[in-house]
Amino acid sequence: MLKGAVIQLTPQTEAVRSEDAPVAPRDNTLPDLSDDRGWSFDISSLKVADSVLVFQHEDDEQVTIRNIRLQMEQDPQHRGSFEFSGRVNRDQRDLTISLNGTVDASDIRMI
Repeated sequence: MLKGAVIQLTPQTEAVRSEDAPVAPRDNTLPDLSDDRGWSFDISSLKVADSVLVFQHEDDEQVTIRNIRLQMEQDPQHRGSFEFSGRVNRDQRDLTISLNGTVDASDIRMI
């Protein structure tokens, strides 16, 4: 559970790469495994409560998402549910968002 988090993404916090920094190769150098399924969400429960996310553009305009509440759950058969709510604020305008849903990935065959 994550509670009371404040995440700020501003131009000052973006990664800065110096011109002479080494560049990593783009090819995948990891060995191919027959049982490699790629990325997956394999956590039974995730909860974020009372959190804030701030996006700031180069012209100092901010978009703030407040009162973030996110809950995701998944069972061993890959059936899951999610709930999200938050309040988006930009230039003294507010938008309240609330959504929920279910996902059934139990029929998806893993190669």
